Amino acid sequence: MSRMRKGERKKQDIIDTAAALFARQGYPGTSIQEIIDQLGCTKGSFYHHFKTKLDVLLAITRQRAQEAGARYRTNCPLDPAAALNMLLLEASCLNAPNLPLIKNLAGLQDGFEAQALLSVLHKAIMAQFLAPFSRVAAGLKQNEQAVYDDPQTLEMVLAGFLAGCALLTEKLTFIQTDNSPGELISLLRALRRQVEAGLGLMPGLAVILEYEDLLALADALSGQRLC
Repeated sequence: MSRMRKGERKKQDIIDTAAALFARQGYPGTSIQEIIDQLGCTKGSFYHHFKTKLDVLLAITRQRAQEAGARYRTNCPLDPAAALNMLLLEASCLNAPNLPLIKNLAGLQDGFEAQALLSVLHKAIMAQFLAPFSRVAAGLKQNEQAVYDDPQTLEMVLAGFLAGCALLTEKLTFIQTDNSPGELISLLRALRRQVEAGLGLMPGLAVILEYEDLLALADALSGQRLC
């Protein structure tokens, strides 16, 4: 494995330091100066690599998408149906490894920043998962578990799924009332139906994640939400 160049190493150190601070005290509660002080670098070094704090968050987001893709490639099961659900779960980011990312999204008060994060996340996830999603769909079709005519529609199916995940994530970050868990379950159920309709799957084949896991994620967010 080739070693990182000095500049690349410094950039990664900034990303790692910022990620730890964002996870501990929240994105809004972390300043650029705190990142600099924690890392022990100069302002010039920081601004050489990043123009704003948001740029650091977006770099973290791209890395989380790459990590999700790597987890899927490492652990992908041979069974196409199981592979589909693992892929959808990793692509959705609705799992424990992405809890800090969801917290960061919840902490974004500026609409522009939130949209920028979601846009970067969408593009990064599509880059990681579109090709394997197409392969999994082809395997399901070969097994007569999926019925779709045009392989070109698969990009639309995955993009639609990610849009639905963005809505579910938005609801997940604003759990305030007793009926919110029911709303989350309804959204997950709709997301499952959306994937099944897009690929022509048998009902019940697209699980993504269990209801209990989604509610556990909501509990973790509500109990640890950062201001």
